[in-house]
Amino acid sequence: MPGPEFTEVELPFIQQLEQEGWDYIEGSLDSPSVTHRETFAQVIMEPLLRDRLLAINTRNGKPWLDERRLDQAVSAITRLPANKVMEANQLATGLLHGGITVEGLPDWDGGRGQTIHFVDWTNPPLSR
Repeated sequence: MPGPEFTEVELPFIQQLEQEGWDYIEGSLDSPSVTHRETFAQVIMEPLLRDRLLAINTRNGKPWLDERRLDQAVSAITRLPANKVMEANQLATGLLHGGITVEGLPDWDGGRGQTIHFVDWTNPPLSR
């Protein structure tokens, strides 16, 4: 039976996000594959993250990330250089808010670095 943290914090937040148009995938205590993970130790649903990064980060309506840049973004959010939970949370929050800058494309903006966004703040779910 869920405790007060779930019923008073997590569930209301999940419901709020769903009302705003976000998708919710209910987990399983038996199978990590339900949430696109190989093990329960994995925090990030990497296949979904990769799909969303490609969908969010477009150039002229088309994905511009190649495997190398995609790997950089995934690595940045899954391998945070922090020893403490609070430190890791701060780094992850910074990435979620501001993204990560990677090497740009030679034919785009003079080859300047481009930002890979983890969240589409410009077009949140309800405005799609």
